[in-house]
Parts: sequence; C-alpha cells; structure tokens
Amino acid sequence: MNIDQFKPDDTGKFSPLLYRYLKRNEKFGQFQVWQRPINEAKDEFSEYWAPNHLIVGHGSDSCAIGRSLGSIIRGERGVNGQSFAYAIGMFGLRNITKEFWEKYASIGRCAWDAQHRMGMVGDGERFTFTDNGLTMTCNWCGKIYCGTKRVRVERHRFIEWKEVA
Repeated sequence: MNIDQFKPDDTGKFSPLLYRYLKRNEKFGQFQVWQRPINEAKDEFSEYWAPNHLIVGHGSDSCAIGRSLGSIIRGERGVNGQSFAYAIGMFGLRNITKEFWEKYASIGRCAWDAQHRMGMVGDGERFTFTDNGLTMTCNWCGKIYCGTKRVRVERHRFIEWKEVA
C-alpha cells in the first residue's frame, strides 16, 4: 500500500489525521485494519464501519497492535491516543484490511461515514447543494440526498392593552 495515495488535498476526501498516523508509523510495516464486533457474545458485525470499532495498526494472525480509528481521526492524545495490543481471538476481531483500503481509496472518509452524519476535520467542501438547497451531493462518494421542505406555522395570541382610565 502506498500511503501517499491518501495524502489530503483541497477536496477533503482523505483524513489529514489518519494520514499523519500512517506516515508516523509506516516504519513498522504494512498497515492492517480489524473490525470489532458490535456484539462480542454473538460475533455480530455492523454493516457500517463505525470508527470506534475499527483498529488500524500492525499485527499477525493472533495479535493486533494499533489504535481505534475513532481516536486517530479525533486526534486524541494521552491515554486515549495510545496504541494497544489486542488478542484477535479474544476480542473477535475480523481482518478487513483489503476491503477497507480499497474502499477508502475509492470514496475517502465516506468509508466510515456511509450515512453522511459525521462532522469531520476539513469537510467544508464535502457537499454540493442544488435545487435551492433541497438536493445534497457528496463530493467524495457521489451519493445524492433529496430533502423535503417543511413549513411550520405557529399561532400566537396577543392581548392588546388599551388605557381605559
């Protein structure tokens, strides 16, 4: 994997904080990505990649050493910004390395925000609005959303006071 393909540009498609993490840690070898189950007892995985359920780092078939993607993209430091070792069998981690990097290369940060609900560092140019603001197109992945205009009418009662004496 060529890390420089994820170098942030003016579009904001790629995370500057993830890029910084990758550049600082590339000396340890190829990066892998693991997904934690949403329910460890049932070994259930979400169809959406929540940043706090993804581990980015290095490892083997039995051990993953890295940080949660959530802590990386929030720029956390201190205890929350440390790397941890995860026993893959014990935590039920699933290796999604190939799928993750292919999707990230294709649609950028939408890989972990497919529902387009997260605010992110440098996402000011993420959407293009048309049709008087009722159509929103993601400039990173191309998804289009149509809005519905609602008008809320409120009734107000006023008492008009007149001086009588």
